[in-house]
Amino acid sequence: MRTLSHARWLLLLALSACAPSPAEEPEFAVIPKGKLDDYRSTVGAEYDVTAPAQLRLVGEDAKLEGDARAKRAAELAQALVGQITDAMRNRLTSLFPEGEKDKLDGVVVYLRNSSKGYDELRADGELYRLRYRAELVATRAFAARLPLEQQPDGSRALPVEVGSGEEKQSVALRFALSPEVKDAYPRYRELFEGGLDLYVHYGEDYNKERYDLVEARGFYGKLLALGFSSPVASFDELKLDSAPLTSELAVGESGEKVAVRVKIVHADMVSDDKLDELIDAYKRGAASADVVVYNGHASEDTSYSGVVVHYTNGHRKALRADDFVSLELPARYQVFLFAGCHTYGGYADRLLANPKKAGKNASVITAANTTPLSREITSVLLARLLDQRSGTWFPHTWDELVKPLNDETEKSWIAIYGVHGIADNPKVSPLAELDTVGQPCSSSRECPGIDNLCVAKAPGSSERVCGAACTDSPGCPAGSACELTGANLSILGFALASPSRQCVPR
Repeated sequence: MRTLSHARWLLLLALSACAPSPAEEPEFAVIPKGKLDDYRSTVGAEYDVTAPAQLRLVGEDAKLEGDARAKRAAELAQALVGQITDAMRNRLTSLFPEGEKDKLDGVVVYLRNSSKGYDELRADGELYRLRYRAELVATRAFAARLPLEQQPDGSRALPVEVGSGEEKQSVALRFALSPEVKDAYPRYRELFEGGLDLYVHYGEDYNKERYDLVEARGFYGKLLALGFSSPVASFDELKLDSAPLTSELAVGESGEKVAVRVKIVHADMVSDDKLDELIDAYKRGAASADVVVYNGHASEDTSYSGVVVHYTNGHRKALRADDFVSLELPARYQVFLFAGCHTYGGYADRLLANPKKAGKNASVITAANTTPLSREITSVLLARLLDQRSGTWFPHTWDELVKPLNDETEKSWIAIYGVHGIADNPKVSPLAELDTVGQPCSSSRECPGIDNLCVAKAPGSSERVCGAACTDSPGCPAGSACELTGANLSILGFALASPSRQCVPR
């Protein structure tokens, strides 16, 4: 399911942004501890949900022994997990109704289906005790608005009722922020090897307006506006076997040319009796492209929904998200975007479970909430991926790639776009020359890399050294750390609009 957005077309200004001239270059300095070093702008955060619970074997089940008894207890424990999950969903829905989800200060909360389960099932006399667990994502207002109640052990929890009769129990749900995964860079060097290939698949829209075609046509026009060459004279002439649109990036100090190829596929490229060809097209794209985009209808049911290539005239056709596990994928790094409703619930988990990915070799962008029908998401991501400043490619971190997707949807809806699978991604810019970190400099022009700055070691200090763009200290050279820096534009302090992290000597 997707809903109509009132968002306007964005101009891809990032692609034409200019670096300041040498005379205009501001002074960059390390921001002292306590000034923005703990700041991070996100639209959502993940929470670990846990709760102690119990079950009892009754009737014929109580007579079981040994392995049979343990097996039955495990079956009942899994059933209890479902009951607790349903009770949690119902309670959260009553606290944060659907009507709040289109408000910028509203609460959106969504369960990661694959995370629900239990730990520590153990016999305790006539009872079995267990620890319920699940994971969810929610907007920033969530924690403050939860009506938590004091528990006997001093903790605070959200009680829900499960079961009936003698087996009825109150389960106290405890919510804790999941450990934060640090920002990082996509593995750009691997993506760019041999050229950057993007496969963009628009699933058929069931609305009369056919927003899938509106979006696909608009994206094609954006590519032309960015200077891409088309293999055909117009969007309407694109076929399933058409060659990709092409362009190139100038990367690094040497201006190395990286070819960029974009393949667009939509439902009207085949007749209703050849829908398998659309599934095959997606499979080929996933098996070969560096960036794989699905933009279309989706749902949390991974056994039914996934890449829904066709929807109307009684001919619904989809590659199930559950099938991602066995999809033929390359044993190399790829980026996937699933711009559809509730893809957070299981799409990334299924894809990362693929043996060729094995929990790595892929970064996956999903949405938690219902996603607006918008032309912007693919175009906005492309704008950041292919950002060129002064004719040179500029590498963006994951935060910088995903934030514009949320900014776009926040105009009318809170989709909560987020990225999975980035813990092992680089913490330093792919353009950084780490052996220059700490080298004396007078301006950023003396520090290799378009995103590396000449940084004063402290505000007002005359000692300036080369930094290297980073997201976390483990990526920095020995003896240096990833510090938040800012431009000293006035005597009042630092500009808050564009802080940058740089590896600088400790």
